[in-house]
Amino acid sequence: MYTQGYFDCNYKTLVSIFGPPEKSIGHEDRAMWTIVFKNGTFATIYDWRTTGPISKNVEWHIGGDSEELCFMSFLKYRDESEKLY
Repeated sequence: MYTQGYFDCNYKTLVSIFGPPEKSIGHEDRAMWTIVFKNGTFATIYDWRTTGPISKNVEWHIGGDSEELCFMSFLKYRDESEKLY
């Protein structure tokens, strides 16, 4: 899995959409969400080498095997975040 893109979002919104982050298994990320799509593919949203409180982070990476998964993840985020407001 590779970084395919980036987006800005506050931590609270990500938690509202995807629930609490999974426990990090890496050494350089502290929060991660895995998004599983109907076709069985998945992507991740995660912080990478950020500093300061994770609750203040607004810069996130999207990882996956393709740019298409990155785009699909962003669309899922966008669609769900519109429901919050």
